Amino acid sequence: MKVTGSTVHYVTPEVDAGPVICREEVAVQPGDTEETLHERIKAVEHRLLVEAVKILRTEDLS
Repeated sequence: MKVTGSTVHYVTPEVDAGPVICREEVAVQPGDTEETLHERIKAVEHRLLVEAVKILRTEDLS
């Protein structure tokens, strides 16, 4: 099974190298088009952003 997904992470000088806050895989379904896959990924991104904010609110960021 092929998968893609979304990751929320801290930003660092090196691209995509920051510690991961949260992530979720999205399966690539048979018959997926670019549009159908993009819509499922976008829904995951929206959920993850809310989850990341909740996680960050409980962390000591100092």
